[in-house]
Amino acid sequence: YYPEYYHFLSELYREMRLEQKCLDVLNKGLEVDPRSTMLLIDLAGYYFRGHRPTEVDSLINVVMDIDSVEPYAFMYKGLLADQNGRKQAALDYFERFVKINDRLPEVPIIRKRINSIVLELRDTTATQ
Repeated sequence: YYPEYYHFLSELYREMRLEQKCLDVLNKGLEVDPRSTMLLIDLAGYYFRGHRPTEVDSLINVVMDIDSVEPYAFMYKGLLADQNGRKQAALDYFERFVKINDRLPEVPIIRKRINSIVLELRDTTATQ
């Protein structure tokens, strides 16, 4: 069993915009290995793109129980917090994401969001 097979196949289907096939492959992979953090993160991403925050949060909690330093878990926690207006929590999660692995492809985008949040929090504090 190689979780990478399911990961790459789901990515292919996602790029081809075959969303149901992407979901089916991820679920099949998780039937084989329900503790694959790679596949759990992929599924969280699928649900995040589908605007299903409750499912994302549940999956990320499972990931964090398995691997407490999985960087993408912190990224998704930050994205969810940011969407809910919890700026300080989002900032904390994003900073942890970057600290764990600053070479991931999402880091530049997350760093820009960190800068924006810092400015938003500063502006909020200054007006109070």
